[in-house]
Amino acid sequence: MNDHASLSEKLTRDLISVISKISSISEQDISLQDDMDKYGFNSITLMELANDLNKKMGLSLTPAAFFELKELTPYSLVQHLCSKYAQELTRYYNTLSSSVSSTGESTLNSLVGRTHIMAKAVNPFRFHDQVNDSIQPQPLDTFKQDPLEEPIQESRSSLSHAEDDYTPIAVIGIGGMMPQSDSIEEFWTHLCDSHDLITEIPSNRWDWREYHGDAMRERNKTLCKWGGFLKDVDTFEPSFFHMSPKEAEIMDPQQRKFLEVAWKTIEDAGYKPSALAGSLTGVFIGVTNNEYTDLIAESKLPVDSHSIVTNAHFLIANRTSYFFDFHGPSEAVDTACSSSGVALHRAVSSLHTGECSTALVGGVNVLASPRNMIAFDVAGMLSREGRCKTFDQNADGFVRGEGIGALLLKPLPQAIADHDSIYAVIKGSAVNHNGRSKSLTAPNPASQAEVIKSALSQSGAKASTITYMEVHGTGTALGDSVEIEGMRRAFQEMADVSDLASTSAPFCGLGSVKTNIGHLEAASGMASLLKVILALKYKQLPPSLHCNTLNPHMQLDKSPFYVVREKTEWKRIIDSHNNKEIPRRAGINIFGAGGVNAHIVLEEYEQHTEAEPTDELEQVALLFSARTQESLREIVKETADFVERHTHLNLKDVAYTLQTGRDEMPERVVLVVSSLEEFISKARIYLNNSKEVKKVGIYQTDQKIVRDGICDLMNDDAVSEIYLDMLLQHHQWAPLSKLWVNGVSVVWEHIYKDEPRRKVHLPTYVFAKQRYWLSRYKESSGLAKPSTLMPELLTQSISGVERELSNPQEILTLYFKNKTASILGMHVEGLQADRNWQEFGFDSITATKLKYEIEHELGLTLPMEVLGESNCINELSARVVSDLNLEEFLQAIEGKGQYTNLDSLQSEELDALYEVLSKRYTDLTRT
Repeated sequence: MNDHASLSEKLTRDLISVISKISSISEQDISLQDDMDKYGFNSITLMELANDLNKKMGLSLTPAAFFELKELTPYSLVQHLCSKYAQELTRYYNTLSSSVSSTGESTLNSLVGRTHIMAKAVNPFRFHDQVNDSIQPQPLDTFKQDPLEEPIQESRSSLSHAEDDYTPIAVIGIGGMMPQSDSIEEFWTHLCDSHDLITEIPSNRWDWREYHGDAMRERNKTLCKWGGFLKDVDTFEPSFFHMSPKEAEIMDPQQRKFLEVAWKTIEDAGYKPSALAGSLTGVFIGVTNNEYTDLIAESKLPVDSHSIVTNAHFLIANRTSYFFDFHGPSEAVDTACSSSGVALHRAVSSLHTGECSTALVGGVNVLASPRNMIAFDVAGMLSREGRCKTFDQNADGFVRGEGIGALLLKPLPQAIADHDSIYAVIKGSAVNHNGRSKSLTAPNPASQAEVIKSALSQSGAKASTITYMEVHGTGTALGDSVEIEGMRRAFQEMADVSDLASTSAPFCGLGSVKTNIGHLEAASGMASLLKVILALKYKQLPPSLHCNTLNPHMQLDKSPFYVVREKTEWKRIIDSHNNKEIPRRAGINIFGAGGVNAHIVLEEYEQHTEAEPTDELEQVALLFSARTQESLREIVKETADFVERHTHLNLKDVAYTLQTGRDEMPERVVLVVSSLEEFISKARIYLNNSKEVKKVGIYQTDQKIVRDGICDLMNDDAVSEIYLDMLLQHHQWAPLSKLWVNGVSVVWEHIYKDEPRRKVHLPTYVFAKQRYWLSRYKESSGLAKPSTLMPELLTQSISGVERELSNPQEILTLYFKNKTASILGMHVEGLQADRNWQEFGFDSITATKLKYEIEHELGLTLPMEVLGESNCINELSARVVSDLNLEEFLQAIEGKGQYTNLDSLQSEELDALYEVLSKRYTDLTRT
């Protein structure tokens, strides 16, 4: 008998004994040809098996090593271990008593032929930490494929673009909302300060006490009462995005809040959103959940026609493209937890092929219902302590979180030419799928290794120059070790440690943002990207939390990796060939429960700026505008606070960004200053409503009559243009400011024809926080309720003597305003008859509703072409007066008022009627 056969016999005997002990199944009932999951082996018992074999035979197995083979049977495991650990096993058996005799070839054959039985059932819900096709740790310089393993598919890295063919992609703008963070900057502060941002489920989402219980014993119960929650996910400013309050209330908050994040991301890049209108800008959004539909169902609202454009995944991308008038691809990506990473990869590919010139990439996840929380708990996936303890030996699952994030991307050469401020550079990205394996939802380290290798090959960077890896790290003892094994394999095959002098010790830090904010699911990849981008910007590595005792199965001592447990400076490494610093580089792992893996390689970008002489007496004009005074003051405050924290900013660049990178809105203020310190001082004067405002170079919007007069004076004729150009040429900030705050259009770009400036990242727009959130208890959400005010009540004033004195068009306008307000869910006072209907969210669906209600109520026909060709209520009234039977409309409207039963009215309705009649009486007496 040869040595391998003898070793196999001995190991088979011992392995069967260990399996029997763990599974409580007699040895004679264990077949070498059965899959081991039939004997009850799952993540927990596999770790026990690894520990027993390690202790007994002096091996260094990890549980992941059991899944190198496509089929895990006792027989295949014996052959695999004999091949991998022949030296260690031989040493072990040689130390045993020589009295232990060989059982011969017949023993092995008899074991193979034994009948088998079904073992105790495997928990079908513990799939989050099952694994397939894992790898055994090897020294970095000695990796050999086991001849018994499944053949490894040809690496995609061999087919990837070479470094010279790959155009790096610049990240020029970022934005987002993260748990317990008012801004991305605050989010970064939380990470650096080791803050755990997990809280109890807020009462404005759902009362967790109603659902508290053991999910395995009680129906529709969960012990999980924790999560990473956003502060203002229930707020929105619908009129800003030309949306009605009614539509906003039933719209998926992921969709409406992403509109805000998109706006802020574009502004962060130093661009007016309107400047990208009509461009080939692509939108790629990662999204999986839509829990708001549960609230819609529970609220018992009647089915609304707007439902078809408010709660589907594709609409998050499509509505964004529609609102901003983007003409590039517009795609929603759903690959579970890897959605954001795949969306970014799609954006990069689209930029490379020329489908788009700029790309907006995002990820969204909002928790609005307990249903998925219960489902995840039933599946055994959630941490009982409500914490993601990535890398820790006591990791027991993840905690759910929510967030919305976005990046604005552009090819690096174009970003440099456009003088964009660049956060980081995407050097490579890759996506793959696990293929068929033991479980659809199990991680596959072989595939994870391949996607890392592919991205690294595309980037042209050696693995030994990657000094940080943001891991997927959902926080299970086995799942974390599997991910480490996949990374280890990728580094083994891609790294050449001899190239670098500084890699004798572990050189690549590991961390997971999930330890701070939980698992953001479809947005988790975006959270990881934002963390790494900020780390590159600030040149610091924030700590990974809840790692008290390292998971021993990761075996980091045999790898190039170490866990970042304290905030540390992110140092560059030195190239031993030329003694030059290598740019900071990082990899981001993003894996999906359905088997889709993504990996992204980021590199820092050093913005080279030439020093310029400063003239302390030279002034600049800092421009601010908003739709409301409240938002305007918040923007000025946030900018002053930001400048106070970032004193290195170039004042001219700040002025350039505010002048050319913000859309102009009605409420305006200009601060003329000669230094950042002066701006901070004047901002405080403005915010305190000091009487000194008019004396110190602060210019504010005047009353409407003044604005109208100035705009009439400065019409668009040639003389006005010449005058404005002269003011710009000579930097006459006072008259320019007075004109601009009162609505005169100024082409500020003319200042910089011969002096190109760089865009800088500054605080962005502050949206109004009006609550739009359905109640699961059928209570009012606080919206205006004009629909409860019967439309006929609001036309009571159109009768009798009043009709004789009123302008017929005014009568129609009042009627159409009331009907429109009812349909949109607005107060009548907020609906201006001369403003474009679209500004209030009036669309084709709303137009159809209005047409039906008017015709149904009045018994007349309102042709759709008349309604469709009218841009506002005043135009509709005028068309009815000129083109339709006016007398019929007036009689019908008056007739509706005659049948109102005042005795049946509620006090709220009587009050509304009184207000309308009083206002109408006052108007009539004045005339």
